[in-house]
Amino acid sequence: MSADGDGQPMLDQRVGALAEAVAARTPAPGAGAVTGLAAVLAAALAAMVARFSADDAAAAECDRLRRRLEPLGDEDAAAYEAYLAAIRLPRDDVHRSTRVVDTLSAATDVPMHLVELAAEVAAHAARLARDGNPRLRGDA
Repeated sequence: MSADGDGQPMLDQRVGALAEAVAARTPAPGAGAVTGLAAVLAAALAAMVARFSADDAAAAECDRLRRRLEPLGDEDAAAYEAYLAAIRLPRDDVHRSTRVVDTLSAATDVPMHLVELAAEVAAHAARLARDGNPRLRGDA
């Protein structure tokens, strides 16, 4: 599922189209999807700095984090849309309560995972800013 519902993964969209989708009067993509994209780009920058700093281990780890982060923007949008669908079920639907609880749990799990991975990226970036190529501190 894509952040804008057209079936195309968020990272495969043109930046302008993604910005339009974020700006649209729709519940998703929202902050979680945008945060996921920012974290992906932060991991990519940290990997670049690591490569220019001849720190192959950090570059590999930042690449690994980037790959783990890449699907989370779309997953966040999908989880939130599933939650919205659950709360829109008729109140007399016997499965409504269970669906709301389950989808709310999923909708909070994705951003929590994103934050955990983003914190790892930030730690690598901080170390690279301190110890890496001094010309690339701003990129770290």
